[in-house]
Amino acid sequence: MNYRRILIAVDALGHSAEAFVRGYELAQTFGAEYELIHAIDPPATLWPLLRPSDMVPIREAAERSANDMVLANLKAAKHRAGIEVDLEPQLSIVLGRPELAILDHIRATSPDLLVLGPHARESLLDFGHTARGILGHAEVPIWIQSGPVQPIRRILVPTDLSEHSREALEHARDLAAKLGAEVELVHTYSAPVFAYGGSLDAFSGPTYTVEGDRKVTQEAFDRWASEFNWDDVPHQIRCLDGNPVQSILEEAEKCDLIVLGTHGRTGFSRFVLGSVAYGIIAKSTKPVVAIPSPERVWQVESKADPSSQKAPTHTCA
Repeated sequence: MNYRRILIAVDALGHSAEAFVRGYELAQTFGAEYELIHAIDPPATLWPLLRPSDMVPIREAAERSANDMVLANLKAAKHRAGIEVDLEPQLSIVLGRPELAILDHIRATSPDLLVLGPHARESLLDFGHTARGILGHAEVPIWIQSGPVQPIRRILVPTDLSEHSREALEHARDLAAKLGAEVELVHTYSAPVFAYGGSLDAFSGPTYTVEGDRKVTQEAFDRWASEFNWDDVPHQIRCLDGNPVQSILEEAEKCDLIVLGTHGRTGFSRFVLGSVAYGIIAKSTKPVVAIPSPERVWQVESKADPSSQKAPTHTCA
């Protein structure tokens, strides 16, 4: 893994300041080119007699205004971070619905990484629609900088022991080697319901079924980790217990970055990203790098099929 071209999404309100700083620092670390992108909806008019050609100066004025606002916020951000660079040549203003315009730009320029600012939390949705749309459809890794830029010393990688999560681990390993960090690989074990026949709290019988199942899981995890090529990167492995999202978020408090694979189907974001990945991205206060699955199935899940919403015993990120 190597970042040769980094795309940094920025806004006109300053919310993406830390994303800019992180993206710029990554570009310096990897010797990569970087581009700043800001998307705005095309200005509309209710005047029915306005010709298409009359919209040209209106759109140009909107672009200039957006350009000035973005640069003003980035100027303050680079001053705080001690960055001395002319950003205007790196900034592209694109017209269109933001998530679609950014996705189109990704397809046209093929960056190796997209850096986003923190997602906006809403009353009905876990994070802003622009981030959801991009995360659900982008085919490049996405770094979500959800807080102030801090040194990356410990990288957490949740795994479900699949080939795709191995790709996420490879990404984390290469990042760790470049940043001088260590990797913590975790797998979450959730006790199968059939072992208890009901609520865990109400169960008082023998636990040999659960103990045996967990032992099998631990052995599979140990074997999976031992077969991985760590390239001398310092690492630890841990098998966690309990709710996957909660367990991983608690473990992340000791780390500086989470790298995880995403997978799923179109529809609600939790199906697009995978339910565990969705929960982690939506709730994490630490930066997250989301690695898209090349095997996504682009179809809406049937609401009548309850099996599509069942969580597996050995849950994945």
